[in-house]
Amino acid sequence: MHGEIVRYIYCDKFCDFYLVTCRDYDQTLDVINSSNPDFRLEFEYKIEPNIIKVLDFEIGDTNDNTYVRVATTRDGGFHLNSAKYNNNKK
Repeated sequence: MHGEIVRYIYCDKFCDFYLVTCRDYDQTLDVINSSNPDFRLEFEYKIEPNIIKVLDFEIGDTNDNTYVRVATTRDGGFHLNSAKYNNNKK
């Protein structure tokens, strides 16, 4: 997480913190987990200073997977990105 700016922090039901991060100039918006150093989700973006704002973050369970949704604004537009991953905390 060297040089990355934390844009949003979320605490889940297991008291893990998820951080939405990126650099001022970056190609991805990243989601990392405070208790799992191997966890990293990347959403493709072209990021420049003061151009992106993270509005909301959601994490939830669906059967064997966990989903993550990140709502952002960029260049006056609204973006909703989502990803699924296998959750072995259940």
